[in-house]
This record gives sequence, C-alpha cells and structure tokens, in this order.
Amino acid sequence: MPRYTDKDRRKSIATRQRNARLRREQIAKLGYNPNNPTVKLSNNVVVTSEVEKRLTKKADESTSPSILEIILIWIVSGSILMCIFIRPFSIWNFIFLIFSLISFIIFYGIRQKRIKLRTIQLGLERKERLNETRQFYSSPEWNLIRKQVIREKGWICSKCGESIKNSYDVTVDHIRPRSKYPELALDKQNLCVLCRSCNASKGDRDSEIYAFE
Repeated sequence: MPRYTDKDRRKSIATRQRNARLRREQIAKLGYNPNNPTVKLSNNVVVTSEVEKRLTKKADESTSPSILEIILIWIVSGSILMCIFIRPFSIWNFIFLIFSLISFIIFYGIRQKRIKLRTIQLGLERKERLNETRQFYSSPEWNLIRKQVIREKGWICSKCGESIKNSYDVTVDHIRPRSKYPELALDKQNLCVLCRSCNASKGDRDSEIYAFE
C-alpha cells in the first residue's frame, strides 16, 4: 500500500484551498450558494437549507412530549387495540379506526407546530451568537491582538507547519474555543496562527496539540 507522504498532504491542502476559492468566487458572482438555498424560518430569521435541517433535528430531539400529546398517544394506542381485538368487525371498529386517525392527525399537527416554534427559537439564538461573533471579530481589540500574534509567530501554520502564502489564508485561532472559554478570548497565550484549511478542519474543538507558549 503506497505511503501518504508530505507531498501528498500538501497537494491535498492545495486542492481544498483551490476548491474553496472557486466556491467563494461562484457565490460572489451569483450572490447566493446554488447548492445551499436559503429558508425563511420567520420574519427575523433566514438560514440556509442545511442549517434549517440541523436546527429542525435539534428541535425535534429537544422537544419532549406535552401532557396533551401523551394523552393523544394513549387514545390512538387504545383505539388501534380496540380495532384489533373487538370481533366480529362492526361499526364500533370503524368508529374507533376513524377516531384513532383523527387523534393521530391532531397529535402530529401539535407536534410539528411545537418543533417549528422550537426551530425558530434556535434560529434566533443562533442569529444572536453570530451577531456577537461578528462584533467581536470586528472589534479594535481583536484586530490589534490578531496583528500582534501574526507578527510574533509569523506566517507558519501551527498544525501542518506549512508556510502560508497569502493573507487570506492566515487565520488566528483560539486554542481553547472562545465559545467555551470566553475569558480567554483576548489572551495571547490562547492564540495561534493556522492556515485556513487547518482552522476549518479544527472546528470548535479544543486544540490540545498546540502547546501554550
């Protein structure tokens, strides 16, 4: 089996950077991402379809059944059991069947409404976090400390060790994520220089591989 060499790694990084640049150019030209259209959750919240799917899934997982929903579940279950065990088949079976169907429709509608409201709430919370993040990264305090870190540590990625060729790919990353450790947001000991590719692959995980200097 052929070995994965440093040359292969550099080629892979260059390919990802080129593909990312082409996607940015396409989005800038069209004004939107054709592979990820926007969805309007409410008058104040507009997200992409991928984000909407993630928020809906999270809302579904975090929305516990209400008392009314539990009652409807028991009604539907009881009606179905009556339809199965009452013999011979009579008008009562038909009534129970219709009743269970109506109860299920009501239950499904209530459930979907609650999930929709929870999704909008999560969308609003996400919007607030994004606004706060934009304010932080556009603040003069961050811009000053970012320049200091880049000047002191140079254009060398702390993860892959590669020299960074252009200013767009130079990023200053929080070793311990700002979302988890806000008190370290402007601590230079918690900052390191990463290329854009390594920063994207790191996400919001703690970077234990980077030593504090």
